[in-house]
Amino acid sequence: MRVAITHNNYLTAHTKVWVDRYLYEVSLKTKVGKMINALTGNTYTGTNYETLAGLGFADGHRFCTFNQAMKLGINPKAMKGIKKVATLKFCKEVEEADGKKILDVKFFSVFDYEYICKRQRAYESIIQSNVA
Repeated sequence: MRVAITHNNYLTAHTKVWVDRYLYEVSLKTKVGKMINALTGNTYTGTNYETLAGLGFADGHRFCTFNQAMKLGINPKAMKGIKKVATLKFCKEVEEADGKKILDVKFFSVFDYEYICKRQRAYESIIQSNVA
C-alpha cells in the first residue's frame, strides 16, 4: 500500500520520492513488502526490488527465471509466449588471478510465477481434453 502526502490535492515530485523511499526503507527493516523468488524463497532487494515495485507488483509477489520454472515442474510448452516481467541484475565481487577485485554483473529475466502457474493449469487441461 502506498501512502501519498498531499497538500491541497497536489503531490510534488520530491514528496512522492520521499514517501516511496521512506516506505522502501521501512519495508527493509520490517521485511514487509518484499518480492520473493518462487524457488529459493529469497527476497529481492535494492534496485531489483525497486524495479519490481515500480512495475506495480504487490507485496509478497513471487517471481522466477525460466530455468527455475522448469525446476518447479512447469512444462516449457506452457511458458511459450509468456513475456518477461523485468530484467534484474546480480552483482558479485570476484577476485581475478592477478589479485584485482572486479564487480561481476549478471542480468537475468524474471517471470510472474502466479501467471506461469495459471498457464500450466490451462496447458494441462488442454492436454487432458485432447487425450479424452
